[in-house]
Amino acid sequence: MKKLIAIVTMVSMLALAACGGGEKAPAVSDGGGDKILFVIAGGKLGDQAANDASWSGVQKYCEETGAECSAFEMAELQDFDSTVRAYCDKGFNLVICNSSQVSEFVPQVAESYPDVKFVISEGTSGEGLDNLLNIRFRIAEAGFVSGAFAALMNQEINGKMETAFIGGVRNPDLDRAQYGFAAGAKYVGGNSTPVFVGNFTDAAKAKELSTQLFSGDVRIMQAWAGGANTGIFEAAKSMGEGYYTMGGATGQFHMSDSIIASLVKNTDIAMYDACKMALGGEWKSGTIGLGLAEDSVGIKYAPDGRDEPIPQEIKDKVEEIRKKIIAGEIKVPSTEEEYAEFEATLK
Repeated sequence: MKKLIAIVTMVSMLALAACGGGEKAPAVSDGGGDKILFVIAGGKLGDQAANDASWSGVQKYCEETGAECSAFEMAELQDFDSTVRAYCDKGFNLVICNSSQVSEFVPQVAESYPDVKFVISEGTSGEGLDNLLNIRFRIAEAGFVSGAFAALMNQEINGKMETAFIGGVRNPDLDRAQYGFAAGAKYVGGNSTPVFVGNFTDAAKAKELSTQLFSGDVRIMQAWAGGANTGIFEAAKSMGEGYYTMGGATGQFHMSDSIIASLVKNTDIAMYDACKMALGGEWKSGTIGLGLAEDSVGIKYAPDGRDEPIPQEIKDKVEEIRKKIIAGEIKVPSTEEEYAEFEATLK
């Protein structure tokens, strides 16, 4: 039966708000008994980036199975405990969290609700709990091939092996992508400049930072700043022909013609599969790692001929690097210390 999209009533919003801060998003109503809560800690829905991609995977599962799903935007991390407990008490039997930021809060709630499954994207806690699954994306691997591509492509454009990585807020998840990207650029003889907006929403600040970089030797850069990515895309458009960007999430190609390739993280597929595992009788607790070998992260080229400026030789080189990573021939760094060690091996 086709599901209807229902807006949560103000009464229920206020009732849940009493238990914790945040904003209630639309819910898919009337299910087959299963209820899924998607918790957003960091950013909001509507970012056209990781949050929207993850939520779309949950929605797809609900539309196919009749499960009920609801999203909650967490205003304050300290409200996680009381808010999630309120949902569990209302019969929600699967809680999916979009960020490692809630890792320290989840185990205590999970212990109190053994019949509720908990999934944390990029989670780092709760080992040993039968009802908790951490999904860890090896995003540094995708960063590496993307950084190599960006440096090579920048050289193709203006002869300079320079590129840049524009992030939102520094955190362990973002650092893994950034250090992988920098290592990939360094591997092919280039250099990447990391710059951070300070949040995931300030598009004006992102545009200002990226315009400064475009005014130098950078002609293609990686956008990894959530909703603020729009400012990076606008900067490339303002600069005119020969200035490009790389999107995130599942590609973001619809957002700008400047995006000729993207560092992708297929969270939509991962969240859909997590729902199937939790509610379809295939549950596995602990930690699952997803990377290039699983085709869960990687580099994706723009469709519709927009990747025409990219020489086949660059694509071939990037594919060669991708295969070496999967084969274990290249050890990809994901922290500052690992990056320093990696850089030393190239000297």
